[in-house]
Parts: sequence; C-alpha cells; structure tokens
Amino acid sequence: MKRLVLILLVLTACKKDTVVPVEQPEILDVGKFTKVENPSILLSLKPTAAFDYVELRMSSGQGPEGNELYFVRASVGNITELKGTCLDMFKHLPVQEEGFAGDCTPLCYFNYLVAVTEKEVRIYNTLPALKSFLGEIDSESDAALTVVANGYEFDFNNKAVAGVRKVSNGYEILCKKRVKSCNPVQYDQFWLKVSTEGMITIKQEILYSTLDACI
Repeated sequence: MKRLVLILLVLTACKKDTVVPVEQPEILDVGKFTKVENPSILLSLKPTAAFDYVELRMSSGQGPEGNELYFVRASVGNITELKGTCLDMFKHLPVQEEGFAGDCTPLCYFNYLVAVTEKEVRIYNTLPALKSFLGEIDSESDAALTVVANGYEFDFNNKAVAGVRKVSNGYEILCKKRVKSCNPVQYDQFWLKVSTEGMITIKQEILYSTLDACI
C-alpha cells in the first residue's frame, strides 16, 4: 500500500500544466496608414517599363455615335508633352469593349489602363496584362491600382476606406467593396494585404454602410 501511494505521489509531482498560447487577432489601427488621395493614386507607379503618361479609364464602351463613353479616373504624367504620331495615336485609340473590374449595376462599365511613351501607346485591359505592366508591387500606387483592378474601391473622404502602408513583403490597403446590391445596398470595409507578387489577402472584412434601396 505504501508503495502504491509513493508511485502516485511521484506521478503527481512530475505532472505539469500545459499552457497553449492563443494567438491574438491583429487590431486595425487606422492611424498607422497613410491616406490615399484621389489625385495621387497613380503618382508613385513603378511599372516594368518607363512611360511618359498613364491614365486609368472607366468606360461604358461604344456610344450611340460610335465614340467611346469613358472618363479618366486618375492619371500621372503630362499629356501636353505628347507630340506628333504618338499624340495622334492617343487621340484615336480604338473603342474598348472590355476591361477589368467591370460591373452592370446599374449601368455596365469596366476599367482599363492606357500607357504612353514617345514611340507607342499601349492598352492594358486584362488583369494578366496589368500584372505584366506593374511587375513587382513595390510602391503605394502599384498596390492601390492592384486592388482597384480587382473590384475594390476607395472613399477618399475617409482614411478607414482609403489607406495604405508599407509592410513586410508588400503593402496593406484599407478600402471598401459593394457586397450586396439590393435591400440593402451594402458596402463592407476591407483590410487587405497585397504581396510584392500581387497576391491579395483579406485580413479583415466588416460592415461599412447600408442603404435601403436597389441598384
């Protein structure tokens, strides 16, 4: 009996509590982000080839008179410095009928990029083409353009949905995206990680706004 008690005491003395650390979720601190401003969304672009002028267009394709219906969302460079054949090519680009980040609520539209050098005008209207233009994501504008091309949006009046910061192996972006189009129209806030390879990871998604309507 004494021997049994001794064995139990030894086993009890050797037993240790196992502490399993619980990984705490990272808390979003908007103050650590730089506000994305509309005029500057393309200012720090670092593409794979030099350019004189770049603009991001949102287009509805061909209009009733045969011209393209579009507006310039952002641009970088000086269009007034374009001359000769290059300027003529830029002014007479073929009407685009497809692009990236398209939608049809309530009107159909899509986006594409126009890049101009002294010798040529290039159009990037697919995600693979845009990725080849950007190459490594090594600037704030590269990261911002990547998320826009994948359907995310910025609200330039609110840094909580228009923020960017440099992190290890890429950038983090604060933006928004419409996730529901009817009763209600709902936008969520997204905290994204954009790697240097252009991969987008969702770190957090929460409700941003709702509107009792349909579009």
